Amino acid sequence: MKKCGYEKVSEALYVWFLQFRDKGVPISGPILQQKALHFRKEFDEGEPGFTASVGWLDRWKKRYGVRQLCICGEKLSSDFEEMQTFRKKFLDLVETESLTDDQIFNCDETGLNYKLLPSKSLASRTEAAAPGYKRSKERLTILACSNASAALKMDLVLIGVSKNPRAFKNISKSALPVKYYSQRSLWMSREMFKEWFFKEFVPSTEKFLRDNDRPRKAVLLLDNAPTHPDAEELQDGNIKAMFLPPNVTTICQPMDICTALAWGDVKDQTIVKSWNKLLCENEADDADIMESTDEDKDSILPLVHRIPGCEDVSSHEVDGWMKEDDQYEIIDEEIVALVNSGDGDEIEIDEQTLSVPVKISHGNGVRAIETAMR
Repeated sequence: MKKCGYEKVSEALYVWFLQFRDKGVPISGPILQQKALHFRKEFDEGEPGFTASVGWLDRWKKRYGVRQLCICGEKLSSDFEEMQTFRKKFLDLVETESLTDDQIFNCDETGLNYKLLPSKSLASRTEAAAPGYKRSKERLTILACSNASAALKMDLVLIGVSKNPRAFKNISKSALPVKYYSQRSLWMSREMFKEWFFKEFVPSTEKFLRDNDRPRKAVLLLDNAPTHPDAEELQDGNIKAMFLPPNVTTICQPMDICTALAWGDVKDQTIVKSWNKLLCENEADDADIMESTDEDKDSILPLVHRIPGCEDVSSHEVDGWMKEDDQYEIIDEEIVALVNSGDGDEIEIDEQTLSVPVKISHGNGVRAIETAMR
């Protein structure tokens, strides 16, 4: 059966949607509606009164399983190349100093808006709108710290406004399940962090290493927050701090992952896995999509020359081919042609393979070609 115009618009819109979500581009309902009207003109089929209404969009989302998610983190702005450079440097340090997972730590701060109500609500069919309350800005700051083996998951640090909260009137602060500090701005300060490092982190780490027959040696990884003192100020013998480079925390800082969860419910294996980006040499990660290096091109060129008909290919041409990996895009005209070519048959749309070819690193590509040539 030949497809009607609406079916073609729906399929074309989904192909376009998958491609741009693969790039991390935020897509809203109004954007989809405008794009649907664009494809309606391209196909020039269906009723002229098609408006891509909200009802039509809801049915389209239900048909293709499209749902709304909140954009979180800054992963797409991360510097993967810088992370790989730091990772190599850090692994060299671990090997040189003979550090175990018990001796490698990371800490991170996060805000807790403990009175913030949900921004979305289910509503009955009789409600035309969902009025809400003023968004509460009351919050606390939390600091979480653990080593890579998850054997020492330290008590949370909690920063509140009041030095002596009324809720603590008959309770000793030492009896709390957290380490409580106060700061009018609620943010961690350099002085407060130094106090925590020398009075909480160093003693706890010393005791843990002693109890587990480990040498008194440890490194604490930190992000470049302005509230953290310089690394030179955070050292007590062989227990010292080391900073992560800028723009990599969202992809490799373990506590950046774990502070998004309820600390008491974070399992040991979750913490251990959160260190994989830094400590596991063969861990597959997003650095595979980094641009090629000159070493990659030099490795590929001799292999290309061994392929019949490619003896005269230049390094400039190879460079162009490799850059095309990141330039591949299905334009609207190609989407329309793709959908039209499926007249009479339902196009099977695979989210994993349709929009952009699966990417591997050029280094892995070189090794694959070498294997094939052998």
